[in-house]
Amino acid sequence: MAFVVAFHLGVPWATGGYLGVSVFFTLSGFLITSLLLSEHERTGRIGIRAFYLRRARRLLPAALLCIGGITALLVTGVLPAGTGARAEVFSALFEAANWHALLAGESYADLFVAPSALTHFWSLAIEEQFYVVWPIAFAALGGWAARRRGKATLSVALVAMFVVFAFAAPVTAWLWSADAVYLASWCRFAEILAGAALASLLSGRTLPRSAGALAPVCLVAIVGLCVITPSGTGWPYAGYLPLFALVSVGLIAGLQVDGAGRSLLEVRPLVKLGVISYGVYLFHWPVIVVLDEQRTGWRGISLGALRIAVTLAVSIFVYWIVEHPIRVRTLLVRQSRFAIATATGLAAVAVSVAVLVPEAQQRNRNRPALLVATAPAGTAGGDMAPSPSPTAGPSTLPPRPRPTNVAVFGDSVPAWLLQDAAPTYARTDFVIINVAHEGCDGAPGEPLARGARGEPLERRRECLAWFDEYPFFVENPAQPVDIALLMLGESPVLSHLIDGRWVHPCEDMTWYTTDIAARIDYLTPRVSRVVLALPSWLGNRSSYYFPADHDLRFGCVRDRLLETAVAHGATTIDLATLLCPAGADGDCPDLRERDGMHVDPEDAPMVLNWVLDQLAPPTPTSAS
Repeated sequence: MAFVVAFHLGVPWATGGYLGVSVFFTLSGFLITSLLLSEHERTGRIGIRAFYLRRARRLLPAALLCIGGITALLVTGVLPAGTGARAEVFSALFEAANWHALLAGESYADLFVAPSALTHFWSLAIEEQFYVVWPIAFAALGGWAARRRGKATLSVALVAMFVVFAFAAPVTAWLWSADAVYLASWCRFAEILAGAALASLLSGRTLPRSAGALAPVCLVAIVGLCVITPSGTGWPYAGYLPLFALVSVGLIAGLQVDGAGRSLLEVRPLVKLGVISYGVYLFHWPVIVVLDEQRTGWRGISLGALRIAVTLAVSIFVYWIVEHPIRVRTLLVRQSRFAIATATGLAAVAVSVAVLVPEAQQRNRNRPALLVATAPAGTAGGDMAPSPSPTAGPSTLPPRPRPTNVAVFGDSVPAWLLQDAAPTYARTDFVIINVAHEGCDGAPGEPLARGARGEPLERRRECLAWFDEYPFFVENPAQPVDIALLMLGESPVLSHLIDGRWVHPCEDMTWYTTDIAARIDYLTPRVSRVVLALPSWLGNRSSYYFPADHDLRFGCVRDRLLETAVAHGATTIDLATLLCPAGADGDCPDLRERDGMHVDPEDAPMVLNWVLDQLAPPTPTSAS
């Protein structure tokens, strides 16, 4: 749990802290199956109804409070309701968050990009999906094993189930995707089954004292892997988490015997933390999302300490006021009252979500190739020549000039801007040729970058180098390009691995400026004007994607890009003039509330018009 929280807090040395969820899966499988084995030995059966009731009393009250609180924050606007907000709340409410994320094309590797307060419910969904079927499956396995050789047969069956699901993970990686390996239920069941198999193997047996040596060895291995494993790539996304579960099995087995590992984990603060661990997991991520740098004005260690303190306070309060009384039946004692209260809570949250949570308009995922006027002439930008008069002769009409063709090159900043502005685009003085691709800067051979938390970020495989793509548009005689607009500059803000070390953009970004110079030199003889848009500083809800010193980094990138443009004869426009006129030290207008980097859909038409106005030639003034 501590490593999961450290990972979510962005602690640099905990890039693999999310592996703590895998340890929790295995531990949960061990504990729940141990209880089922004990019940079966005492009574000769599994009380399936009682099992579900215990799970509901343990998990639902705090989860409903958490989801209800997040719903209230969405309704009041404290948290922005993005595209699919309602579906996201419903999926968390009904234990399907992992499938919602996977089928919506989300990736856990993108956790810190425009974070949602409900993202962490994916793991609870997987666990509860498993426990919906587990008591029934276990009762059937127990009955089948009893007719053969009892415990030995049951243990073999559970180990075989672990092996089958373990193989399913890499097969899913091969047939589907890395995100499916991480989020698909069957790919994570192996980690729970590892604990279940261990519970069966240890049932009625006493381990030798020497087994206690497993605990410290496996604990060191887990900590080491949490430190060195990257956050968004590598072996966890290739289907090898079932092997990691075997390390967790070794830790759990070693803790069944008195030894150094057990003594270490039995210290009072850790025991107390274990008591409220469920609440800590539920509430720490919403606290992190709400108490961000923009709302608090704090950063670094002080912000982390504030988030931890608030998380602990909320978790302790919910445990003693809600969780514990319901679990031990001093509150909602009768089953009927608990069922009514639970159903009422579920219905209240569901109705609130359906009626009150705003649903942001979904971006047009079909990338428009051209933006041409779709509204009546003259509504935005207007015609460049007057409409003919019924009485005027043909010689009185000036020729209608051809619109200026602007090819826009860049990554997600212009891509989202053009997608969101396309449905209402009405200017007849410009035709926009869209060459922007989400996640693709176009820089060939970009060195490996690392994100805000030090995780390596691999370049998307489908991205083309600019010299493979630009000629198709620039050298097309059927659609001549008048102005080439380069809206770039986010990629070099990150540190990059150059000659074996991570290089800060303020230290050196020659790899990028050399490439920008080559693009300008290629475009200059082929178009009338080359314009480089200087990137703006981030908005008030700045993305988790960039490091904490992003203001300094953007300043350096802007300076180097301006120098390159001037040296190679390109003109510039400054996006910060509109998006953040107060500069790095001031507040920016609320035009990028979605994540601090991309323009909001409702503001996209205005921002695009502003950009085009910067490209338009100045209107001549008449002599007096």
